[in-house]
Amino acid sequence: MTIVKARVSLHGFRDTYSCVALVDTDARMTLIDNVLAERIGVEYTGRVLNLISISGQVLRALEAVVPMLGLRMRS
Repeated sequence: MTIVKARVSLHGFRDTYSCVALVDTDARMTLIDNVLAERIGVEYTGRVLNLISISGQVLRALEAVVPMLGLRMRS
């Protein structure tokens, strides 16, 4: 697992959101808050995921797709 600081751009169907974030370069998916998902406009697949946080809490997530996720590594 490699964690890097990167400039992230989430390009949804309605809007784009950019920020600096810590990114796991080996991750298969990205998790975002449902408020942000609705703001940028994601497309839900209908799949429900049950995730376990580092503290052991079970979280329910809805799988969705964004048209583009951009990353620019920072030095």
